[in-house]
Amino acid sequence: FLKPTRGAVIGSGDDIVMPYGRDRIEWEVELAIVFGREGKYISASRAYDHVFGYMVAMDVSDRGGRPPGGYGSGQDWFVGKGHDTFA
Repeated sequence: FLKPTRGAVIGSGDDIVMPYGRDRIEWEVELAIVFGREGKYISASRAYDHVFGYMVAMDVSDRGGRPPGGYGSGQDWFVGKGHDTFA
C-alpha cells in the first residue's frame, strides 16, 4: 500500500498530529520499501532496480468515525491511513 499523500510521511522523531475530533488512533510496525527511481510499466525482473532500500516504519490508522460494518473493501485504506503525519 502506498500512502496517499506526501504529507503523510514524516521523519524519525517528528510528532504525529492527531486529526481533530478523532479518538481511535492505532499504530503498527511495518516493513517499508523506499523507491529510489521513478518508473512505469516495470517488469518483475527489473523491479529491484527501482528499490533504494528498506526500513522499519510506524503506520498509524484512524479507526474512528466509520459507519457500522466499516466502509467495505478498500476505502478504509484512504480514509483511515491518509491523514498527514500518519507514517
